[in-house]
Amino acid sequence: MAEAEDVITDAALHATTFMQAYWRRHRPRAGVRQLELSDVAPRLDLLAHAVFGRVFPLHPSQPPPPRTFLDKLLRRHEAPPASSALPATDGGGIWLPRAIVVDTTETAALSRYRLMLLLQAMRAARGSALHYPWRENAWVRACYHLLEARAADAQLERLLPGLAGTLRDFRLGALAARPALASLAPPLWPMEQALRAMLADASA
Repeated sequence: MAEAEDVITDAALHATTFMQAYWRRHRPRAGVRQLELSDVAPRLDLLAHAVFGRVFPLHPSQPPPPRTFLDKLLRRHEAPPASSALPATDGGGIWLPRAIVVDTTETAALSRYRLMLLLQAMRAARGSALHYPWRENAWVRACYHLLEARAADAQLERLLPGLAGTLRDFRLGALAARPALASLAPPLWPMEQALRAMLADASA
């Protein structure tokens, strides 16, 4: 039987955890509304375990630092880096944005978190990071990203057919968000066109 001190300590810990979560959900936020990863992590853990039968440690991904003039100059022939935090996996853990802006409803933001989790979990289950061609040139690595993303998405859709519409909307949104072709360096145009064709074909 647990000692009285252990029971009190355990109760205090649970109460503190509950109050912290409650405060995070209800504290006033200046500006835009956001859904934070820490608020939904337990539900995402349950989803990943239910679908894939394993636990993926969740970590908050960070937005990239602002680009400097020198960086823009030296990398002017490369694709511009992402402007916001991106989901990722190393095959074991999963990184998701620390927070998602609530554009419409919190339910929609949660659905976006769920989709990002499932996409990365499928890549982890497939061993995408394990087989990544680190030693190859940038073009080979870019081709691997495209082909592996397409294959992982297709496998996820076969596993969970009910996600077909959500995945289609996600691809359409990604396609609409692509930068203007003229804003990229001409050597990048063939890869950008291949990406757009893949998104458009997968959205059909």
